Amino acid sequence: MPGTLYVVATPIGNLGDLSPRARELLSSVTLVAGETQEATLRLLSAAGVRGPRFVLYQERNREQSSRRLLEALEQGESVALVCDGGTPAISDPGRELVDRAHRAGIPVRAVAGPSSVTAALSVSGLSVRRFAFEGFLPRKSPERRALLSSLRSEPRALVFFEAPHRIEQSLADLRATFPARRLSVSRELTKLHEETLIDPDTVRAKGEFCLVVEEAPEQTAPPVDPMALEGLLELGLGSRVSARILELFAGLSHRAAYRLIVEKREAEGDQPADMENNS
Repeated sequence: MPGTLYVVATPIGNLGDLSPRARELLSSVTLVAGETQEATLRLLSAAGVRGPRFVLYQERNREQSSRRLLEALEQGESVALVCDGGTPAISDPGRELVDRAHRAGIPVRAVAGPSSVTAALSVSGLSVRRFAFEGFLPRKSPERRALLSSLRSEPRALVFFEAPHRIEQSLADLRATFPARRLSVSRELTKLHEETLIDPDTVRAKGEFCLVVEEAPEQTAPPVDPMALEGLLELGLGSRVSARILELFAGLSHRAAYRLIVEKREAEGDQPADMENNS
């Protein structure tokens, strides 16, 4: 039987965030694959873990390392994939190894834990019911501005990573692209000098940054011609079908269209929405 590939989330700063399950698993696997030997061995030492062999797994050597790790897995050995902080295979190396393990029929298991994305969202205080994670912003200004411009109409909250030497330029581009949306800047999450600032004028360009742009404000629904709405209701269609038609031809969101139909019917003493026949 093949071994199991464990994708293990590691602390993003505070080593005390390593879960008991992750600690136990790191003690039991045969191999630990990580981005850098220094960070991985420091983590294992802090966790009191002894025994597993270390395999360097980086973007530049992923082909060679993947072959070695897959051979070990196929021979029944267990492997823990870690990164220098957070969850592997997201903005860190590992996706290819996970994909190849699935294709080879090797079990892959998640050992959940710290995430700078959800940590930054949770301490932002912004409206972030739905969000899109965009990873690291492009290094060069033209590419970065082009990406942000393509996201200008994105209604969900947006999460980005950024390096300290580019933080000021990226913040200026974010402010210019999303002038009506608030911005949260989290630096050094879970570490000694952790801080989260909302719409800061300046930030200390040191450490690792996670940026959150709040959700777009809800747009006011365009007015609907009362005669057109009356004619639509006279067709005798169900509320959901009527709402769909109104959504398509009046430019309303489905929620706004459905609410308008229901309110109009209730005002006229028509059949309640929760009792209508399926149409």
